[in-house]
Amino acid sequence: MSTPDSAEIAASISPLTSRISRIDIPPPVRLEVSPPRSLRAEVEDEDQTTITLSADVLFAFDEDVLNARSERIVRAIADNELMDTVGAIHVIGHTDSIGDDAYNQGLSERRAAAVASALRDVLGTSREIEEDGRSFHEPVAENTLPNGDDNPEGRAQNRRVDIIFANE
Repeated sequence: MSTPDSAEIAASISPLTSRISRIDIPPPVRLEVSPPRSLRAEVEDEDQTTITLSADVLFAFDEDVLNARSERIVRAIADNELMDTVGAIHVIGHTDSIGDDAYNQGLSERRAAAVASALRDVLGTSREIEEDGRSFHEPVAENTLPNGDDNPEGRAQNRRVDIIFANE
């Protein structure tokens, strides 16, 4: 059997091409992708620094246990930013407004305790580390939109743990 040349191939597909009147090629699809949620934000004023860690990055949904990666992140903060500070370190857990206050209060306290524990592993127990939960009472963003609909982006910003320490 011989290999067909280009003229033979063209002749064999010619009847097919005469039956194709139009081929519609859809335009490319453009996907809108939200930027990744930031792990942390840092705010420094004259007296203190606040490192805010996204609870969505630190914890699984509705959980209060740091995974191995999150524990490394918190320990690195202790090692690199808190080791040479003086005074108490305040760890404050926050939630969004989904669920009742009592549940969110407990969750925010447990998450603060988990972060404080990881800090103590690096800084030692002689360092004063205070932990507190504030439930959904100190939001940094609106949990709902002006029309009353859910605001997932705002709720995500509210789920956080703050580490606050005095500037030297």
